[in-house]
Amino acid sequence: MGDALWEPLARAQAAAVREGDVTAAELVESHLTRIAEVNPAVSPAANAVTQPLAERARAEVAEADRRRVAGADPGPLAGAPFTSRTAPPSRVRRRPSAPGASVTSWRIATRPRWRSCERPAARGPVELPEYLRLTGERLGIQWDRAVFLDAYPLVLVPVFTDPSFLPGDESRDAESHRRVRTALRMCTATSFVGVPAVAVPTGVVNGLPYGVQLIRRSCWEVLCLDAAEEGERRLGVLPPIDPRP
Repeated sequence: MGDALWEPLARAQAAAVREGDVTAAELVESHLTRIAEVNPAVSPAANAVTQPLAERARAEVAEADRRRVAGADPGPLAGAPFTSRTAPPSRVRRRPSAPGASVTSWRIATRPRWRSCERPAARGPVELPEYLRLTGERLGIQWDRAVFLDAYPLVLVPVFTDPSFLPGDESRDAESHRRVRTALRMCTATSFVGVPAVAVPTGVVNGLPYGVQLIRRSCWEVLCLDAAEEGERRLGVLPPIDPRP
């Protein structure tokens, strides 16, 4: 591997660890150095990596290195660092057994064979009957999506339904925030109904990234991943870029 250990694909990084070309500790330090270099450049107000977990990562890769030296199989991706996305806490109580249960509201529009949803500002607590009504609406939308996705095994949609926005547009003013939120409608709908989806980068236009989203019905994640792999095979894997302020 070259000097920039963080650059190769995850499977290449893991293979290098498995074959002893580099230790997992060296690899994770390379990633942490890269994060320290570019993370503040993404946005001073909201960094891309908000919680690096550096000490936890160091402890885990030290154990992975010990196991490899001892002759144990470390696993196919052992040693390859990764990030994960965290969601804010839900405002819906798991068991709304009393009046006043808190719930996030959704505005729902019915269309032939497909119901779409748009999330407005969250509203305050509702009584149990209203909570049950909203739950019923969501189940109905999930059923409609299941029927649609049964007829169409794989759905290809844009990640962003408008041209890509400039960094910071989502927080510039109320109108910019509304535009960005609305343009993410397909991501919102996919998350709302709880079906598997994979986002695949497709290129950079005028300095801004573009991508597509592959959607499949529940319990068919493998088909999404297979389709994403085919997309990468045809388009090539886009290398990381240096973020700009």
